[in-house]
Amino acid sequence: MRKIKIAAWNVLGPKGSKNGIMTGADPGSERKIQNLLKEENPDFAFLQEVPPLQCMKNLNRNLFSEQISCIGENYCRGIMVYRAVPAWSVEIVPGRNDSPEAAGYIVRSPDGDELFRFLGIWNRPLEAGGQSDYFNNFVRIVEHFQDFCRAGKNLVIAGDTNLILNAEAYRENEEEQKKCFNRRKDLSEKMEGLGLPQVYPVADNADTLKFEKNGLWYRCDLLFVSDDLRDGLCTGLGRRDIYIDKLGSDHLPILAEFYI
Repeated sequence: MRKIKIAAWNVLGPKGSKNGIMTGADPGSERKIQNLLKEENPDFAFLQEVPPLQCMKNLNRNLFSEQISCIGENYCRGIMVYRAVPAWSVEIVPGRNDSPEAAGYIVRSPDGDELFRFLGIWNRPLEAGGQSDYFNNFVRIVEHFQDFCRAGKNLVIAGDTNLILNAEAYRENEEEQKKCFNRRKDLSEKMEGLGLPQVYPVADNADTLKFEKNGLWYRCDLLFVSDDLRDGLCTGLGRRDIYIDKLGSDHLPILAEFYI
């Protein structure tokens, strides 16, 4: 068996010029990605809120997929993946036309054997979106990819979902706590109904999104794995002093190791 290490991180890339279009190099995002690869040494990484690859000229283009963004070419923030083994092939399965900041990735060995499937999601912030809107959009994404998810044996779903499923974020608001509990229950039922894996507990440890007056970091980066990967699975987070304090993201990378 082979141990695989993956990382999923919202890099919090550039704002771009007017209308978010990139017009030059982005050494800031490049430096963040280089730090992630050096610190964590993942075999596979799903990166969110990153600029087009041509804006990060010192990255090895043979190891990265092209950026995907629903806004269009050269937009400042989209998604892409990295693989450490050049001989691995990565087949990309696009997302919905109206919001493709989600994509399926089928990772294969040099012999063509499927190693694992990864559904990467950046549930793009909505202009007037509340948690119910993020929930509905997330459900639409997984419904769109349900056949992709069911077709493979080793499945990982991860990314910045913008779903807050830990009621601790609302410790001073009982009404919001109840809504949070219900969201988690509803999501569990929805995933089960689609034959997809449940939220893995690392989601409860991800102090990510944004700092609020109540002194808590909301937790919105989630990880799901299929039952085939749970035996020997180890999960964790990147260090806050590196990824938030030093590099300036407002997310911590989710890390997971599993055997295939």
